[in-house]
Amino acid sequence: MVVVHEYIDRAASAKHEKVSKRVEFQRMIKESKRGTFDVVLVHKYNRFARSRYDHAVYGQILKDNGVQLVAVAENFGNGKEAILMEGLLQSLSEYYLADLSDEVKKGHKENALQALHNGGFPPFGYDVVNQKYVVNELEASYVRRMFMACIEGNKYNDILDELKEAGITGKRGRPLGYPSIYEILRNEKYTGVYVYCQTQNKGRRDRSQAIRIEDALPVIIDRNTWERVQKIMDKRKNKGRKPNKEYLLAGLIFCECGAPMHAYTTRKERKRGEVEYRYYACSAKCGNKNIKADDAEKSVFAYLQALMTEENRITLQSTLTDYMREIKAFREADNANIKKEIAEREKQIETIMQNMSASVLPPPVLESMGNKIMELREQIETLTTEMERPASFDKEEVSKYFDAVADLEHQSERMSKDTVRRFVEKVEIKKHSINVTSTFMECLENHGCGTRI
Repeated sequence: MVVVHEYIDRAASAKHEKVSKRVEFQRMIKESKRGTFDVVLVHKYNRFARSRYDHAVYGQILKDNGVQLVAVAENFGNGKEAILMEGLLQSLSEYYLADLSDEVKKGHKENALQALHNGGFPPFGYDVVNQKYVVNELEASYVRRMFMACIEGNKYNDILDELKEAGITGKRGRPLGYPSIYEILRNEKYTGVYVYCQTQNKGRRDRSQAIRIEDALPVIIDRNTWERVQKIMDKRKNKGRKPNKEYLLAGLIFCECGAPMHAYTTRKERKRGEVEYRYYACSAKCGNKNIKADDAEKSVFAYLQALMTEENRITLQSTLTDYMREIKAFREADNANIKKEIAEREKQIETIMQNMSASVLPPPVLESMGNKIMELREQIETLTTEMERPASFDKEEVSKYFDAVADLEHQSERMSKDTVRRFVEKVEIKKHSINVTSTFMECLENHGCGTRI
């Protein structure tokens, strides 16, 4: 193949960086319409996109433009089995990382129980010394003024203007604005309370499992002032309805007449409050009864559980082993390239530090250099994370994953949805039965298709 162009978003993680913000990636998608190339080469599929949604959407755009996506280290061929194996490896990788994440969270929990800093940036008003919070008196004075401004009903413009004139920025090196003030006024740490919430799906925090320790931090705001501000903030808060639970089988479920079934929700007032009911209904309104979403989903869970027989597991394990043997050799070369990228950025940081210490520079120049160093360090952190991905899956890890598939009803909503969409091709609702067709049939022959009553 002749490489006609390279599109490189350096130090941009396909996992953490939004596809919409990857400039070179978007340029590649746009230029695929011109017909100047007919193949896009990537090292591995996770370099294209980590989000399954983004992978499917942008992969289809390339396909519509007559461009083929090829991962040189994960060449599964062009057969139907390739679709299954690509999906299976991606699901295993996600399951492995989720399991690894649990181990990391254990270490964070131990730090939290000792009221130690758990990484990231401390709140404005505090510094961290040896993992312990200490008051930054200059910043703390502005925090107190923000709380009093809220109580007295004064605007925050004067405080923000004064911070800007003094060159005082937030912990990330950026000027403070109204969103920063809102976060400060809602942060209970200023009263001396240590609160740690572990991050859940989509960056949200599970406050129901938070670790909370009174009088663990130096106090900046007294409790009475804090509570008065919270009452004021609560009055301004907009309350909205919680989003509906996602429909697991949307796009996969069909009526026996051949028409897709659409999901809908009804709500009724009961003695215990408003109750939500979810259904799937035939879009063609053929007369077939609607089915409760929970009943249909439980049938699919039971179907997948029945597929996880010992015989089927052995077949899938064997196929996985063959593929992993082919791609394992690429990891060392991949890590060598990442180390080279890290070394280049460390050299840039060293050069900037030397320039900063060589002469007296004006504050704007020093600020610019400091921001550049922070940017380079964030890139190094991203690249280092890329090297920590798993290289292979042993029998124990695969067995754990298959156990999770067999027990999907008790797994997270996200994992259940991803797994169902990867291994279920179609769900057909009949008057007295539910037929499920699985993508496993390409690998497991007759074991991949069946009927659930």
